[in-house]
Amino acid sequence: MGVHLAVGFQDTAPPKAGVENPGFDKSKICHSPVRVDVMHGFIFVNLDPDAKPMDDCFPGVRDEVVAFVPHIADLKPLEWVEIPENCN
Repeated sequence: MGVHLAVGFQDTAPPKAGVENPGFDKSKICHSPVRVDVMHGFIFVNLDPDAKPMDDCFPGVRDEVVAFVPHIADLKPLEWVEIPENCN
């Protein structure tokens, strides 16, 4: 499955006390498409917009993974960690 995703900045920055916030000029910000493939819950991102889909490059890999890990659909994260960052 190939999905295209636009990656870029928000249209405007959130207001911050004491800082002038004119926003962003959308015409000066490039939103680049990237190729995204999802396989068994894993997300694969390819920054080459002309790249072939993963299924073309690795035919049969989805079935091979299921043959190697038959219960892959039942797997859950062992641990989830969120680290808040002060950015944008």
